[in-house]
Amino acid sequence: MPCLTSGAKLCKGPVGPLRDRCALCSVERTGLILCSGCRAVRYCSRAHQDEHQPSHKPVCNRIESDRENLADWERIICKQKLHVKFDCQAIEIHVDHHTELHDVFKYIHYRFILANHLRLIGTPDGVREAADHMLDMLRMNRGDYTFVQHFIPAVLLRLDRDQDAYDFMKWCSTLVEDDNYDWGAVSEPFMNLKDEDVLEDPNFVIHRFPRVSHLACMLLLKMKLLVDIRGIKTTRWILARNSPLPPELILAIAQDVVRSPIAKARLVRKPTSHLNTIEVKLARQVARLGRAICDNDYNFFTFLCDPDEALAMHPERFSSYFFDYSSVMQRAYSAIRETAGVLEILKAARLVAKRDSEDKVADMLEDIRKHKKAGHERTEAELLYDVSLDRIWDYLDWAVQDASYPGRWSNRPSERYIQRRRKWAAKEEEERERAEMGRDTDEEDEDENEDEE
Repeated sequence: MPCLTSGAKLCKGPVGPLRDRCALCSVERTGLILCSGCRAVRYCSRAHQDEHQPSHKPVCNRIESDRENLADWERIICKQKLHVKFDCQAIEIHVDHHTELHDVFKYIHYRFILANHLRLIGTPDGVREAADHMLDMLRMNRGDYTFVQHFIPAVLLRLDRDQDAYDFMKWCSTLVEDDNYDWGAVSEPFMNLKDEDVLEDPNFVIHRFPRVSHLACMLLLKMKLLVDIRGIKTTRWILARNSPLPPELILAIAQDVVRSPIAKARLVRKPTSHLNTIEVKLARQVARLGRAICDNDYNFFTFLCDPDEALAMHPERFSSYFFDYSSVMQRAYSAIRETAGVLEILKAARLVAKRDSEDKVADMLEDIRKHKKAGHERTEAELLYDVSLDRIWDYLDWAVQDASYPGRWSNRPSERYIQRRRKWAAKEEEERERAEMGRDTDEEDEDENEDEE
């Protein structure tokens, strides 16, 4: 296991749901041995634990130290509230009434450090504990000077708590509009929105000053459902083609194909025609969210395709960099990468955009150089790279259709569209040339008539 400072490595775990795995051999099974030090890493045997100890020890020691620091500040706070029977009650009373005190800031600070290190380990035990810490920190400290609200949605999505993640993002957005909400009081409602409609338009996260982390997680959640819809449709097509099966067996197989609990509860039983309607709706919402992210963080999708630089950066807290692409990437990338199919659809949309722009890029570059616009020094390949990234959201729906297309790859929907568009463009160019030739002929006839006169 890499050290806690290796951001690029830590964020690149196995693709798929978080599962209990041996930290050395990655075997998945129940009954794994939990490390007694960090309480976040598991092993299939004592021999593997001993073999992995040299590389795991720095991480384990760091988390043990984090737990000790947090326990020290808990004891300090509890000593100041001797009349309170339970430690957690003492801390809540202290946080609620004395948020300006130094010891409370220290308690929240060390709890965040522990939660963040557990999150970075990327195991089910670590991420679950990190989510519990962060949610409880925000419940006790609504002012949120550690910015845990920017981390929570991605952590919940990694745990497949998709409905909780959606409810949390909507709750945060509604508070922005509530002028009467007391951010310093623990007694105020906390996450009081439950079972909100995940398929509704995400207008509440797209506003003038959005949380880019929430935009990215909302996009991920919608794309997670798109991937599940593709899985349901593909499963039905394959099973119907190869061998007729009882509907209840097809339903059971579809339940295993999808990942999101929302898809299991709301989508697997819907007819294919209804799924097609939802798919179109979600694709449009994802495109809108993607454009909103680009408007606020232009580099996000550039680094999503090549994240190593952003993941390795260490932004300073409370600086402008704390809200830039590297910070957003470090919070959201693990959740995006672990959701199989999401990056593939985005890359496919970019390839469709690139394919459709190949015959236009020469004219585009000529126009840029003619008017000396920004980027006029680029080559055609560099311009095509940038254009394919800029237009990814215009072609997302084609990538989604391609992903569910059961026929030949050369006959996929996006390719048929590109061929039709090119034939139409060629025909239009031919008609334009004919019109120009006709005008030239008319001008020559007029010149001859003038000479005769």
